[in-house]
Amino acid sequence: MDKIISSIKKFRLTKDIKDAISTINPSIKSNDLSALMHQLYREELIGEVEYLTIETKVLLNRFCLLMEQKFSDLYCGVYLYDEQENKIWNGAVPHLPEGYNEYSNGCSVENDIVEGEEIPVSIQDILAVSDVERAEDITSLNHKKDILKHGLHAFCTSPLSYSGQSLGHTVMFSKQKRPFTNDELIQFSLYNRFIEEQLFKRKEQLLDVIKKSNLA
Repeated sequence: MDKIISSIKKFRLTKDIKDAISTINPSIKSNDLSALMHQLYREELIGEVEYLTIETKVLLNRFCLLMEQKFSDLYCGVYLYDEQENKIWNGAVPHLPEGYNEYSNGCSVENDIVEGEEIPVSIQDILAVSDVERAEDITSLNHKKDILKHGLHAFCTSPLSYSGQSLGHTVMFSKQKRPFTNDELIQFSLYNRFIEEQLFKRKEQLLDVIKKSNLA
């Protein structure tokens, strides 16, 4: 059971985990995370905090998948901003390169704060970069090496906020150099509204789970 719960916290379902899930309740589809979490919660195998944070994580992953369906040449990531440590943590990164996910999870963004501001540029404003290699903005300069190293050549960040609180940002990445249209920038921001309220309610609990999983 510990193996199952650990896998769910990391949001990966291996074949062994799928087989083990069926022993809990054969009626649960092995790829139905929502049903699985509810079953584990009802059987008191996970607590309320775990249930709600994992549920939020599933929401963020589904959001990324929907964004990637809408913008088929882009890859979506949701990142949570830890204002105490000035770091970002991976909220959902379903299809981004594993090496880049390792870099971005717990990545310091302290140097991304411009003079006179309190939070990083990409957490505060939309930032569209059509060519990372040639970009001169502070965010690209600080992270260019690792972005390019993993085959990503353009990106657009869109802030996540609710009730005046900065939560993090979503990022749409491209493996090709490409401009982002004004219409795309507007759509990215509008779609963020679907997850901002839920993220506002669960951010601190979700951050705690992500950090603990990172240490495991």
